[in-house]
Amino acid sequence: MVQRGGHFIPAFRGLLLPALTLISGIGLISLLKEQSPGTPIIAMTGWGKEPGELATEVKADTILMKPFDLEELDQSMDKLLVYRIQ
Repeated sequence: MVQRGGHFIPAFRGLLLPALTLISGIGLISLLKEQSPGTPIIAMTGWGKEPGELATEVKADTILMKPFDLEELDQSMDKLLVYRIQ
């Protein structure tokens, strides 16, 4: 999620994508946390434990294992937003 003018804009990106993309999800998380350490990040992966460990290493706030349902995503977003408001 990226904060713009008091509002949060969710951005969704998988951790590992085909080589045709310019930057991996893990690289994107690293850049976002470097430029804006307070930006809450929900990482998504369907590749098992290793990508999740990488996402934790680069400081993703939450990791969702695919497939996940919308309720799980909604709960994760709520937790991050409540934490940001406090």
